[in-house]
Amino acid sequence: VMNPNDLVVGDIVKIETGKTIPVDGLLIKGNDIITDESSMTGESHELKKDSLNKTLRRLEELEKSKEKIDEMNVHTIPSPIILSGTKVTQGDGLFLTVVVGDRSCIGKIMSKILQKGEASPLQMKLEAIATDVGKLGFYTAIITVSIMILRLLITRFKDGGWDSKDATTILHYLLLGLTIIVVAIPEGLPLAVTISLAYSVQKMYAEKNFVKALMSCEITGGATTICSDKTGTLTENKMKVLRYYMNNRDHRVDPNNAKYEWEADVTEEQKALLIESLCCNSTATISQGNPPEKAFMQMIHKYGVDVEAKKKELVGDNEYVRYFFNSKRKKMTTILKKAYN
Repeated sequence: VMNPNDLVVGDIVKIETGKTIPVDGLLIKGNDIITDESSMTGESHELKKDSLNKTLRRLEELEKSKEKIDEMNVHTIPSPIILSGTKVTQGDGLFLTVVVGDRSCIGKIMSKILQKGEASPLQMKLEAIATDVGKLGFYTAIITVSIMILRLLITRFKDGGWDSKDATTILHYLLLGLTIIVVAIPEGLPLAVTISLAYSVQKMYAEKNFVKALMSCEITGGATTICSDKTGTLTENKMKVLRYYMNNRDHRVDPNNAKYEWEADVTEEQKALLIESLCCNSTATISQGNPPEKAFMQMIHKYGVDVEAKKKELVGDNEYVRYFFNSKRKKMTTILKKAYN
């Protein structure tokens, strides 16, 4: 397992069903790969991917058949291009990393998202208030200094002369005006607002609402409808096998039990068939993989099967062709070339 942030151009990455692609690449080997690029292109249609050689071969076949390629059948030719930020909905394979970081598709989108956006309504109001208060302080300082200097001039005119300390007095008046300007600027206002928002975050966290950005609190209070993805929010994105159909009847299991026991009417041949079917038609392990397949592996593990050893024994380095589960076929098939000689 490798951190996607450590990938560089030239790395070969393995992908499988349910995985999100971290970098842009070129598919070099694939088994019935289909990707969902709706997050990148906005199109809801899933796209078939295949290696560059098979793609070029398919293009030559279409050219020889003189079949017209238009917008209706543009996806007849599978694409070898793997885009970052898209998700593998079916199949597994290997692709060559071509573009990483800010230059990848997802990187370009994230760089635009992370750019400094417009000020929030509260920030705009604070800037307006600070500007008005600053102007008021500036005008007040000018008026105050002007009145004090005018008063000094009138006093000296009546007394008939200037005192040697008058220059120091005028300097004191100017410093007083400068103090008024500095004090009038509300430097503590942003700090007070930040503390208030931090307090709001704590209150929302106490009510099971986690807010990452402080400024989100000022608009969250006005939200009337919140649209949320169910997986990971309302559910744990974990699945467990409760029952399975075999030998013309349902077999129930309790996921809370640490171990399972085979029922008396299940023959050794049926046990082997079930274990082989699940191990061959799965890319998951007990701890990793998509939730349904991982649930199957956990089930047979509780029946006392060493999942990793069994999968290595059945599939291992053997050549195979795999047709993944989808809503149309409603089954998954793996054809092994050498497993049974």
